[in-house]
Amino acid sequence: MRTDSPLRSFDWISLLILEGMFLVSGLGLLAADWAEHLDVILAIGALAVVAGAALGFSRFSSRKAALFTAAYGIFVVGSQVGGTLDRALAWGDRISDLLGRLGAAAALVRGDASLDPLMFVLIIGCIYWLLGVIAGWAVFRRGGLWAAVLPGGVGMLINAYFYAGGEKLGQDIATYVLISLLLAARLELRSREASWRSKWSQVSTDVAYHVGRAGVIAAFALVALAWGGPAFAQSKTAAELWTKAAQPWSGIKERLGHALEGLRRETLPVYDPFGDSLPLGAGTSLPNTVVLRVQLAQPPSPTTRLYWQSHTYETYEDGRWEMGPGEEIILNPEEKELPLVMYAQRDPIEGWFRPSLPAINVLPVPGQTVWVNRTVTAQIRRTGQGVVDIAKVSAADFVRAGETYHLWGWVTDPAGEALRQAGQKYPSWVVPGSLQLPASVTERTRELAASISDGAETPYDKAVAITKWLRENIEYSRDTIPPPED
Repeated sequence: MRTDSPLRSFDWISLLILEGMFLVSGLGLLAADWAEHLDVILAIGALAVVAGAALGFSRFSSRKAALFTAAYGIFVVGSQVGGTLDRALAWGDRISDLLGRLGAAAALVRGDASLDPLMFVLIIGCIYWLLGVIAGWAVFRRGGLWAAVLPGGVGMLINAYFYAGGEKLGQDIATYVLISLLLAARLELRSREASWRSKWSQVSTDVAYHVGRAGVIAAFALVALAWGGPAFAQSKTAAELWTKAAQPWSGIKERLGHALEGLRRETLPVYDPFGDSLPLGAGTSLPNTVVLRVQLAQPPSPTTRLYWQSHTYETYEDGRWEMGPGEEIILNPEEKELPLVMYAQRDPIEGWFRPSLPAINVLPVPGQTVWVNRTVTAQIRRTGQGVVDIAKVSAADFVRAGETYHLWGWVTDPAGEALRQAGQKYPSWVVPGSLQLPASVTERTRELAASISDGAETPYDKAVAITKWLRENIEYSRDTIPPPED
């Protein structure tokens, strides 16, 4: 049944049977529903079988075939898994994000719990690519059956072993066995045809048809007998044999079960300590945790202090800060930049932001962001001159640890003298949003502010004087009791 040289007539029927095997195996994984985007496994398996069959039918040596398998696998698996990411991302950014998230894949391999289902899909995609190529190579290079059937079959049994959901996976396994028997019958027929040709035997033209039909009938009969024989499955002896056989796997099952338990977690620990409303309450001790790392293409001037904002609060009333009314727009990086109002004394900024926490949805950005390389929703405020304020930027999907979002924007860095000369002729949109005071501000507070800034000639000098007074006279502590309701 085995030969050292590849079969010289391509067997399309064997290829279709192999494709059916991997389709059934992939559907078994989809039924288990371990993670989103597992449907890419179907395409990966189908392409892997074709690649394996082509390499097996070719005259390439095993070493060259292995190199082609690796190169094609990186392209196929990477393109299929990368295609599930934000469609607005350029392919260079998608590749960078996948590479950045490989740490989660390593966690799965080690047996640690992972919160990144896409890395599970990546691992399964690599496994299916390898199994598909091996199956195609085995059939079309050596006419081998077991190397084509066993890996996928073992994979289906492992999938069923760890699966604890309500779907019945036994039917998929039975279908896989049936298709495997059909492949065995087809390869046996091919082997006999080759033997007949080598011996110049005179064989009737319909013999192949009858042999093939007999193989199909036998395959269906064997699967039907196995499916209809519940006595063995209910046998106490059979149960004891299975328990003994599965005992060495118990440790592996526990390890893999721990690794897979976070794949379908309904909630993801997303970092967003603020909301659209921020109550003024007792201080809390914040952990000294790295939230994200930023790399700038070119830092602004040395005196510029960089701040990254997530929410812009505009109104304070009744002990609570609120985000002002705004318009939500979807920004696509392929479209034009956001038309911000041009401020004086500002510098351009370009940066790459990499979260260090499991996931974020609200993106820390410069106050004047004009472009992000992802699909995002921006809460903005407009005037007749254009967009004057960006209150919040939210990604359409989570940005996970290891990924990077790229942006352009502006940072304002006015000198003190420029602020002194700015005057008090404010645009109409500045006063209600930035200079309003709540009615709860007492007359005593107003008098104190007036006395502190007495003698200051410009609003800038008044703000500097009040800031200096606060720093010298106010003690600050995070450990306080909540303020009274009145």
